[in-house]
Amino acid sequence: MNQQQLIIELTNIVGASGVLHKPEEILVYEYDASFGTHPPDVIVLPTTTEQVSQIAQLAAQHQLPLVVRGAGTGLSGGAIPLKGGILVVLTRMTGIRNVDYRNRRAVVEAGVINLHLVNKAAEGGYTYAPDPGSGRVSTIGGNIASNAGGPHCLAHGVTANHILGLKVVMPDGEITETGGPLADSIGYDLTGVLVGSEGTLGIVTEATAQLMPQAETVSTLMVVFKTNVEDASAAVSDVIAHGIVPTAMEMMDGMVCRAVEEAVHAGYPDDAAGVLLIEVEGLADGLDETMSKIAEICREHNASEVHRATTAAERTALWTGRKSALGAMGRLAPNYYLEDGVVPRHKLPDAMALVEEIAAKYDLPIGNFFHAGDGNIHPTILFDRRDPDAKHRAHEASVEILNACIEMGGTVSGEHGIGTEKQDFLAKLYNQNDLDAMADLKACFNPDGRLNPGKIFPKTYQPSVTIRDGATNGAIAKSTTKSSADQIAAKLEGVVGAKNVLTGDGAQPYAVGDQPPAFVARPGSVEEISALMRCATEADLAVSPWDGGAQRYLGNPLARLDLVISLERMTEVLEHYPSDLTAAVQAGCTLQAANESLAKVKQMLPLDAPLAGQNTLGGIVAAGPLAAGLRRLSYGTVRDMMVGIQMVRTDGRVIRRGGMVVKNVAGYDMAKLQYGALDTLGVITQLNLKLFPQPEDSGAVLAGFADRAHAGQVVDKLMTSRLQPATITLFDAGLAAQLDVSQTQPYWLFVRFDGRAAAVNRQIKDTQNWMNAAGGGEIVTWEAATLNRYWTTLTDFAQMGQINADEALLRVNVMPAEVVNGLGRVSALCREHALDPHSLVDAASGVIWVRVQAEAGQLAENLAPLQQQLLAVAPQTVIAACPPELKPGLNVWGRPPKAAALMQRIRNRFDPLHILNPKRYLLEV
Repeated sequence: MNQQQLIIELTNIVGASGVLHKPEEILVYEYDASFGTHPPDVIVLPTTTEQVSQIAQLAAQHQLPLVVRGAGTGLSGGAIPLKGGILVVLTRMTGIRNVDYRNRRAVVEAGVINLHLVNKAAEGGYTYAPDPGSGRVSTIGGNIASNAGGPHCLAHGVTANHILGLKVVMPDGEITETGGPLADSIGYDLTGVLVGSEGTLGIVTEATAQLMPQAETVSTLMVVFKTNVEDASAAVSDVIAHGIVPTAMEMMDGMVCRAVEEAVHAGYPDDAAGVLLIEVEGLADGLDETMSKIAEICREHNASEVHRATTAAERTALWTGRKSALGAMGRLAPNYYLEDGVVPRHKLPDAMALVEEIAAKYDLPIGNFFHAGDGNIHPTILFDRRDPDAKHRAHEASVEILNACIEMGGTVSGEHGIGTEKQDFLAKLYNQNDLDAMADLKACFNPDGRLNPGKIFPKTYQPSVTIRDGATNGAIAKSTTKSSADQIAAKLEGVVGAKNVLTGDGAQPYAVGDQPPAFVARPGSVEEISALMRCATEADLAVSPWDGGAQRYLGNPLARLDLVISLERMTEVLEHYPSDLTAAVQAGCTLQAANESLAKVKQMLPLDAPLAGQNTLGGIVAAGPLAAGLRRLSYGTVRDMMVGIQMVRTDGRVIRRGGMVVKNVAGYDMAKLQYGALDTLGVITQLNLKLFPQPEDSGAVLAGFADRAHAGQVVDKLMTSRLQPATITLFDAGLAAQLDVSQTQPYWLFVRFDGRAAAVNRQIKDTQNWMNAAGGGEIVTWEAATLNRYWTTLTDFAQMGQINADEALLRVNVMPAEVVNGLGRVSALCREHALDPHSLVDAASGVIWVRVQAEAGQLAENLAPLQQQLLAVAPQTVIAACPPELKPGLNVWGRPPKAAALMQRIRNRFDPLHILNPKRYLLEV
C-alpha cells in the first residue's frame, strides 16, 4: 500500500485532523526522550478504542508495522518506529470514564495524564500512587508500558500493583479485556504480563486503576551529608534494616542539589555531598517517634543536618526540587544521558563509589538523583553530543555503569524500560532459555512481530526452537512406544534415587482430589526436576506439581495423573538480605517454615494462605487468587511480593526472570504469568520475594450485629476513612463459636490493625466508636497475643486441602461496596437450595467465602443449580472445593474470562502436550 492510499484509509477511520503525514509533522514524532530517531510513515491520533481496532485491522491487512505512543517522555526508545509503519498516538484518548471512590477504582483511557488522574482522585480524598517524575506530562498508557514507578513506590508499589484490568487492541484488531474492576480475575494474569511489555504485546486503550485513601499525615525530612554520598547510601539500608519502610527515600548528590537550587530555589544546601529526602505517611499517632528514629539512624551515618519540613509549602518546595532534578541538569551541559539501573539496596554505597570512579575514568561529570529506597539509581552523564569524543565516552561510561548493575546482582532498568537503548544488555541478564520463554509469550500476543518491532530482545537473539500451537516443541520428542510401569519407575529412580520414588500405597497421600498418582518423585534440585520433566514429556506422563496438599480439592478432575512431583526436599531459604527485605526461597518451602525463618530477624511474608504448615510457596503462587490472604488490603498478595522466579518447562528447560531487586522492567514479567496458573505452564522451583518488617504491634476489634446492614455501615465508614486496617472481615455465628465469642449475634465484624502501637490503639478506639454508633453489641478487643492465637482459625476457613462428603466451598467475588448485600443474596440462594451456608467475607476485597453443608443427597442435587444462580449475580463464582465425585457434572471455574482464547494460546505454547494438570484448569473445560 502506498502512503497516499494509507492516508486515505486512515482518514476514513479518524478524520483528516487525526492523520499527520507532512514532513514537518513526522519530524516531531520520530523520537522520544531517548537519543534514537526513526520516522514513521504516517501518524494517526484515534479518539476511541474502536478506531484503534480499525487501524490495527488495516495494518494487519497490509502487513504494516504498528507502534503505539503516549506523550513521548520515554527514555528507552520504546516509542520510536524503527521500521516505519503507522504510529498510533493515544494523546486524544483522555477520558476519565469513571471514578468510584467507595470501591477505590477509576476507569481511564490510555491518554490520560498521570497527574490528571491524581488530581481527580484527590477530589474525593484519594490518590493514585504511581508518581513518575514525568507525571505532569506522561500518560497512563505510557506508564503501563514501562511499569513506571516514582519516588513513592517504595511503600506503595509500581504501576503493576495498581492496575486491575486493561482493555487491549491486539495486532489483528481484536478488542479484548484482561482483569477487570474486581480485586481478582480467574485465569492467567495477562494484566500483569501486559504491564511493562512496552507496547509489544497489545495496544492498551483503557485501564482500571486502583486508588488509595490520601494519608492522614505526611512528614518529610531533608537529611544533609557533607562528607560523601556513600554515607547517605548506607543510611538508606540501615533505616529499612530497623524495620522502618518510609513512603519515599530519595537521594540527590551535591551537583544535583546545586543545580536544583539554582533552578527552583527549593531550599537545598549548596555545600552538601548528598541529600536524602525521606517521607513517611500514615496516621499522626506515633509518627514523631518514627521520624526521630530515622533521624537518629541518619546521624549515626554521619548526617550533618536533619531538617523536618514544618509546613505543607516547605514540603511541596522540597518535592518540587526533587522532581525538577532532571530538568535542572540541562543547565549544566547541552546533553545528558540518564541511566536507570537497579542494585540490591545494600550495594548502594558500592554503586555510588563505582559511579564516581567511572566519572573520573571518562572525565565526565555524572550527577546522581534516584530512588534510593529501592536501589533504583539514575546516574546522569553530562556531555556535549556535538563533541564526538565526549559522546563516545558518555556511551562507554553508560555501558560500564549498567554492566556494574548486573554484576552487583541488579538489573538494567527499574522503570524506564528496555526499548532500543538497553536491548543488548538482556543477553547478559538472561540466557537462551530465558529469552526463548519471553519470545514464546510474545508469539501468543504478537505472532508476526508487527507490533512495535525491534524492541526489548537483543538484536542478536534468535529463537532456539519454533513452537506451534498444539505441537511438541522439537526439543524433546514424545516416545512412539508406550513405556511399561517398571520402565518408567526405573527412569524416575535414575533421576532422584529409588528412595525418592513412591508408588502404590506410598503414593496414596499425594492424591489430587480422589486421584492417586501412579508415581511420586521427590527431587532435590532444579536439575532433577528438569530431568523429570524430560522423562514425562518422552513418556507422555501427566504431571501435577505438589503443593503440600493444601489445594488438593481445587479445580476440575484431572484427565489423568501419572506423576506427582513433590518439592518436599526443596524447602530452603537460599538467600536472605534483611536490609533489602528480600529472600530467595525454594518453592517447596511452606509458608509457615518461611515465616519461622524470617521471624528470627523480625521479618515476615504476610500471605495468610490457608493451611500454612503444609501450603508451599509454589502452591500459593499457583493457586493465585484462591490462596490470597486476609491482610491483602495492607500488604497485597504474593503477586505483589514476587520479584523473581525460576521454573522448569515441560521439555526440561530451566528459565529465570528477575533477581533480588524490588524493581525490574527488563523483559516480560514471567513471574506474573505463573500467578494463578495452577501449574499449567511449568513447575515453579524458586521464588524471590519482597518481605515486610513485622509490625511493632497488632490488634483487633470485633463486634456482633443483629443484621448485615448495620455491620455494613461500619465497613463503609472504614473504607472511606483514612484509617489503615489490615483486614475488614465479616463472618457468621458458626465461626464466632470457634473464636470463643458470643453466638447470640448472627453477624460479626472483625477488623485488624498492624503498625505502630500508638496508631493501632487509636484505630481500635475509632472503630469501636463506629461499631457502637452502628448498634454493634458485645464489642471485644484483642491484643496481639490473643489475635495470634485465633488468627489461623480465620485464615483456614477457606482451606481446600480437606473436604467433607456433605460440604462444598464457594468463592464469590463482587465489588467491595456490594459485598454486604452480596452476602445476603448468596446466603438466601444457598438456603433456597437446601444448603446451610457459613460465611467469611473479605469486605475490603469483595471476596465472599461460603462453606455450604447439606443433608445426604442434597449437595449433589443442588450445588450446580446454586452455582448457576450465583453466576447470574456474580460472574466470578468458583466452586473452590467439593467432593470429587460431584465434579464431573460441574463447571467449578464458572464463566470463562474474556481473554480465554489468548490464555489458551499461551497454554498450548508452554505445554503443547497438555501434560501439566490436564483438564484441571478452566481453559480445558
